Amino acid sequence: MTNDWIEALNRSLRGAVSLVLKMALTLAGLVFMLGVVVLGLTLGAVLVVWALLQGKRPRAVRFGRHPGADWNRFRAAAAARRSPGARADVPSRGEVVDVEVREIADPRPRGD
Repeated sequence: MTNDWIEALNRSLRGAVSLVLKMALTLAGLVFMLGVVVLGLTLGAVLVVWALLQGKRPRAVRFGRHPGADWNRFRAAAAARRSPGARADVPSRGEVVDVEVREIADPRPRGD
């Protein structure tokens, strides 16, 4: 009889300790996650302020990916699907130079 009472008490204490331990570990994980988020936001804010103090515009960081890489893949696939005759109709893209025309006054008199 006494053994059953001790066994029940042991089981309930084990369950209570397990519950407290789970709650403590969950709370520690949440505090760690909150710390990482705060650290990341602080670092981001410091980098933005640093860029603004240097007179540069903050730019988005692309982690190892070229922004047009996906579009180039689709363009290449579309070009491969066209027939050779269709490609001949497309004019070649020459070098485009965008200039602004302005007159330059010659300060030296010409000795013609």
